[in-house]
Amino acid sequence: ASLYNCINEGRKGSLIINSGGVSFLDGHLLEKSIVSKFENENSWEYAEQTGLTDTVYIFGAGHISLPLSQILRMLGFRIVVFDDRRDLSTYNANTFAHHKEIVNYRSVSDLVPEGRNSYVAIMTFGHVSDDTVLRQMLNKKLKYLGMIGSKSKVQELFDRLRNEGFSEESLSFVNTPIGIPVGSQTPEEIAVSIAARIIQTRNS
Repeated sequence: ASLYNCINEGRKGSLIINSGGVSFLDGHLLEKSIVSKFENENSWEYAEQTGLTDTVYIFGAGHISLPLSQILRMLGFRIVVFDDRRDLSTYNANTFAHHKEIVNYRSVSDLVPEGRNSYVAIMTFGHVSDDTVLRQMLNKKLKYLGMIGSKSKVQELFDRLRNEGFSEESLSFVNTPIGIPVGSQTPEEIAVSIAARIIQTRNS
């Protein structure tokens, strides 16, 4: 397809403008939405992500986040991983995410844009931080919102949120259990079940 058709059709890819001309890499994902480099007037480049890219925002870079990132990347998703812990081995080992960032969980709302291409999976280190992130996501218009956790802990959290005025409609949107029940036990199996639910949601 021509450069004009790719951009006009909203194809996912990277528009690249540099000293050598203009090109479009169909299906290529950048680490960030815009990347620019400048060495001198004869050596520079500007690249911009085009199209509506399905992005999974994973809160928590632990032992499930790593295989989940790997699986979802193979399935064509853009992966963004957030955590509040520095020097976490699974965070450092995650080479599958397109972007990783150490954040304060108390202020993450602006990190996730609304829209039918935004998927959120909450799997932080503890229930308190899960709660903190979930509160900021509940009123957003997202394609998918899932949170890991035991049935009793989720029920306890939801009861507290109801008492604070969060609507039943917003709570019912949360996928918990976060994945499709497959009797999963290992981090890899749990990641498969979550990815399956996300695919099911994307294709619905």
